[in-house]
Amino acid sequence: EEEEENEEEEEGKSPEQVEEERKAKEEADNAERMKQIAEAEEYAVMEVGDFVEDPEPGVNLDLLESNAFFVTLFCLDPVYDCQVDKLLQPAFDLFPDKEYLIMTVPHKAKKSSLMRHFIPVKEKLGGNFSHALYLCHRASLLGPMAITPATPDDRAELLDFLEEDPERDAYTDVLDGKAPGSTVYVARVIGQVAAVARVRRSSAPGTYSKFYELDSFIDSGHYGGDEHLDVENILVNPIFTRSTPGMLKQIMCMSGTCCAYCLLHPLVPIPEYLDFLTILRMRRLQDARFPPDIDPARTGLTTDLKMPPGPPALLHTNFRLLMQPKKDVDTRIVVIGSSDAALSLVEGLVSVPYLTFHRITLVAPGGLPGRLPRFRHDRLNYFDKELLWHGVAGKCGVVEGSLVGLDRQGSTVSVDLDGSG
Repeated sequence: EEEEENEEEEEGKSPEQVEEERKAKEEADNAERMKQIAEAEEYAVMEVGDFVEDPEPGVNLDLLESNAFFVTLFCLDPVYDCQVDKLLQPAFDLFPDKEYLIMTVPHKAKKSSLMRHFIPVKEKLGGNFSHALYLCHRASLLGPMAITPATPDDRAELLDFLEEDPERDAYTDVLDGKAPGSTVYVARVIGQVAAVARVRRSSAPGTYSKFYELDSFIDSGHYGGDEHLDVENILVNPIFTRSTPGMLKQIMCMSGTCCAYCLLHPLVPIPEYLDFLTILRMRRLQDARFPPDIDPARTGLTTDLKMPPGPPALLHTNFRLLMQPKKDVDTRIVVIGSSDAALSLVEGLVSVPYLTFHRITLVAPGGLPGRLPRFRHDRLNYFDKELLWHGVAGKCGVVEGSLVGLDRQGSTVSVDLDGSG
């Protein structure tokens, strides 16, 4: 009916009048659109807060060209939550000269399914920005990874991808056949290398089960000895960080394994692309030795399993955990002190299998302790090796200083840094 009325109105008008009215309507629509954009930007500044530019020394921000655009998601109907990722490609199409999409989310806001395409950005210690920052690169939407075992023909591409990585020689040894048992897998996106992984079948699931609480996630009796996989090394282009779980899932399917493990050296930060793995807690074990009057060779007792060298932090995943993606938690958590209670709290948070805490900060004079306190000798304390073993140092920020003020209403903590007076 509206179209018929418009046609009747246009019948008595000249083409010039119709064209002028059309242009006037377009101008009015554009003006209304610009007004809505201005209101949205004003609301975003009010909600997020104003940026304080603090560039690195010698960097002039006025000379840098922006390669990102910003999106504000105000609300989302739950009915369309599963299809919200279809907004990303049209958004990039509107800005063909930009590479990154930036989105900020309140720390306590519920995450939509759109965030599974975004990479969280770690904030600097001492920062007071009111929102969590997420990035999405346009290349991350190009398509799924194609995973294949590496061959000697892939040497040139691998060397170019690894560049100066310290594990470069270990990858070339596998390609040259000098590391029997290890396999290198290459992940490509549109023919370009996006990630590499070096794995081998695990020969130590019994050792892991003895020294770590592995039984909390799997029943080792239901898996054969050849169904465990050790991830010796993995390197991912940061753009495709969110694709790492799918990459490892395909590698496990191709290798016929069901469980994966990754050992990390102590005090080494856990890479962001391994956040989907779960840190396994250590078992509190006493030194187990056979009585002097018993000869293990003449009994049914098995020889004692040796503690893994390092001692390392052990990360784990399996098909059940991979089917339940971790949820990002941006709530700011500040733990004061490095007592056994404080370390136990942080250890409990970082070992939750279905949550990834991005903003845990521990404030203590001297940082994390390196040895057992001398004034306590009860068996509930952390031992020297446990302080390195539980992976806390790799999953939280550490501020070496003392608490001097706490503003609960403003959610801020004032710290006197060690050595700053």
